[in-house]
Amino acid sequence: MSGDSFRNILNKLDFIVENNDPLIQKINDLSFGQSTSINLGELFLDEALGQDKGANGRIAEYSCALTLANTLVSNGLRVTSDIGKLKDMADNEVVKYNKSLGADQIRIAIDAGVKMAESMAKSIMNNGKDLVFTEYQFVPKKHSYDIEPTGAAQSKGSTDDLVIHIKEDNTDTVVKKILLSLKVSGGPANSQGSKNPMPLLWKMFVDPQAKTVKASDFVTVFGEKGKEFVEALEDFKNAGREFLQSPEGQNYAKEKEQDRLQRGKSSSSSKVSANGNFFRSKEAGDYFTKTRGHKSEHNLSKLFVELYEHGRKNLNGGDWKKFNEGFKQAIGFDDVITYKAICDKQGVSEIVSSATSQSYQKLYQALENEIDVVLSHRPNSGGIGVTLTYKGQVIDSLSCSIWKDGTIQFKFDSSKE
Repeated sequence: MSGDSFRNILNKLDFIVENNDPLIQKINDLSFGQSTSINLGELFLDEALGQDKGANGRIAEYSCALTLANTLVSNGLRVTSDIGKLKDMADNEVVKYNKSLGADQIRIAIDAGVKMAESMAKSIMNNGKDLVFTEYQFVPKKHSYDIEPTGAAQSKGSTDDLVIHIKEDNTDTVVKKILLSLKVSGGPANSQGSKNPMPLLWKMFVDPQAKTVKASDFVTVFGEKGKEFVEALEDFKNAGREFLQSPEGQNYAKEKEQDRLQRGKSSSSSKVSANGNFFRSKEAGDYFTKTRGHKSEHNLSKLFVELYEHGRKNLNGGDWKKFNEGFKQAIGFDDVITYKAICDKQGVSEIVSSATSQSYQKLYQALENEIDVVLSHRPNSGGIGVTLTYKGQVIDSLSCSIWKDGTIQFKFDSSKE
C-alpha cells in the first residue's frame, strides 16, 4: 500500500471517529488487552454515501416514487400521479448530486429506490399484505394510487419521505394514506434522525406534543443542571462564531466555499455561516477543544444523561404512556412504515421493512407497554449507552450519540432480535 493510500485511510478513519460513528463506541467499550473487528468496507460505504448529506437518500426517494408508479401501472393498476413529473424529479435529483457522489454511489442509490419500490408494489399486489392496513378486505384493482415524495418538506413534522394516497377507484375519497420512511444504509444499523436535545427531553418528561421549548422554561423545569446544559450548548456556538472570525476560520471558509462551487453548488448555498452543519464540522470542534480545553461532546453527553436521569426520577410521575410517546419520537418510531435498503459496494444486499422485520416488531410491541430505559454516560466519549427493558427482557437494538453541537442521534440495528 502506498503512503498516500494509507494516509487516505487514516483521514477517513479520523473523519468517522470525529463524527461519533459507533466505531468510537466499539473502541471505548474495550478493556485493556481486548480486541474487536471493524468492517472497513461498510464504514467507508457509509462515509461515501454521506459525502453530501442526505444525497443518497434523496436520490433513492425519487427513484422509489418513479419505480413504484411505473410498476403499479405495469400491473394494471391506475396511478393518478403525473409520472412524467416524477421522472423529471428523479432525473433532477441525480443531476443535483452528480458532482458530490461518484457514479457507483449514484447507481447504488437509484437501485436502492428501485428495490424498495418493488417490495412495496409486491405487497400492494398481494392484496396489500404488510403495507395497506384497512378495516375491509383490500382489493388492489378497486383503488387508485397517488404517489407523493415528501422528504424535501422539512417542516411537515413527521419522518415520512414518501406518501401513497390510496383512493376508491374513480373517486377522490382517500381510504388510506401510507406514510413511508426510506433509508439507505451500509449496514443493519441506521440513524433514526437527528434531534435537538432540549425539545427531546421536554417531550419525554413534560409534554410529548411540544415542538419547541424556550431555554428559560427548560431551565425552570430542569434546574441548575438544565442551566449548565443550556450554557454549554451556547458556548459551543459562541466558539464556532469566534472560529469563523479568526484568520484560520476565514481560510477554512474560503476553502469550503471553493469546494462547494466546484461541486456545482450556487454562490449563495456555497457560503459558510455559523449555523446548521457548520457546528458539526471537525474544524469547529477542534477550535472549541483548543480554546476551552475539552471536547464539547464529552461534557454534553454527561450532562444529557444526568438531565435524563433527573427527568426519569422526578418529572414524569410514573406516567409511562406520556414517556413512551415522547420516547417514540426521540427514536423515530412513529406511525411511519420504514423501508431500509442495506447496501454494500456492489449494490443492494437486503430490503428490510418495519412491517415484517422481527426486530422492528419487537420494539414496536415494547413501546405499547411500560418500559424501562436507562441511558449511561461513557467517559471521554460522545456515545451514550441505551438499555431498554420490557417484561424483564433486554432489547439492545438501540444506541445513541451526541454531536459536538448537542444534536442527539439514536440508531437502530435491525439485525438484533
